Amino acid sequence: MLFRYFYTRPLLLAMILFIGSIMGVLGYINLPRNMYPDVERSQVVVVTQLPGAAAQTVAQKVSRPIEQELYALAGIRDVQSTNKNEVSIIKAEFEYGKDLNTATVDVNNAISRARGKLPPEAPPSGVYTVGGFTQPVLVLALSPKPDSDVSLSQIRLMAENDLRTALLTQGHIANVEIFGGHEPAIRVEFDPLKLIQNHISQGQLQEALAKIGRDYPVGISQSASAFSTLTVYGERVSVEALRRLPLVNGLMLGDVAQVSLSEAERYSAFHGNGKEAIAMAIQRAPGESVQGAINDANRALKDMKVRYSKIEFEVADTQEELIETSNSNIIEALRDAVIFVSIVMLIFLANWR
Repeated sequence: MLFRYFYTRPLLLAMILFIGSIMGVLGYINLPRNMYPDVERSQVVVVTQLPGAAAQTVAQKVSRPIEQELYALAGIRDVQSTNKNEVSIIKAEFEYGKDLNTATVDVNNAISRARGKLPPEAPPSGVYTVGGFTQPVLVLALSPKPDSDVSLSQIRLMAENDLRTALLTQGHIANVEIFGGHEPAIRVEFDPLKLIQNHISQGQLQEALAKIGRDYPVGISQSASAFSTLTVYGERVSVEALRRLPLVNGLMLGDVAQVSLSEAERYSAFHGNGKEAIAMAIQRAPGESVQGAINDANRALKDMKVRYSKIEFEVADTQEELIETSNSNIIEALRDAVIFVSIVMLIFLANWR
């Protein structure tokens, strides 16, 4: 009966098919383009440090109180912890139906409740969301051009500030990780003779360094008998401001130490396309498409290449080619299906209606 209804109304059937085709085209244009859909459960990782503690102590005094609070959360599926010397890593996995934002809020509330049970020397816990969106969709390799006088340390400084901000303003990009060493830092080298001449004892020096540590992120290298080098991290720290920093007895830091711009101790290195470079790993926002994040990054990259003409921007790794190939294969399959259906209708049925 349904066949006879539409058979006698060909115009109505044509309009329905036309509207369906338009909706299909619009759906294809707006469809998120990922290699794999976001089907994993919401997962949140909690990282807590306990300086100087063994793995067993971390498990008893840090992981256990947090786990007890996490197990009481609504929708929790599984809680797993990894305990190492000085650090606890706990992963909380939720059931389907609990979105990532709600899960993150619940975990933060659980940590707040467990805070009173943790050792007072434990710093605040770090909460991180994990999933398929944490994989980089695009990795850029930044290096100085052959005729440029820009160093990798200067490129790292620009990458952590202007370049990272330019990418994060894009709608589909959630985070940009920067690595490869060459982190800017200020090195303070104390002169033992000047310390003696100005009657500065080791106790006074330690007290002064403790005050500096409250205002600046520092690392201290200690020789066999005395403090020798102070490294101040942070790209916004001024060399001149540190030189004028009050020490003891009316002296400034520059009176007893040499303050210079340097690089922090390297814990990582990156080589992109066969040469040393600074890496920028671009991550998409949860729920956003990989192709959308790549398109946003490419638009921002065009502007960055113009503004920073002395930096060589190269793509070290990307998912774009694989996704485009997958999408083109799907389109070809749909095209072939339409052609074969048309052939069947024309040859075997001999009637388009």
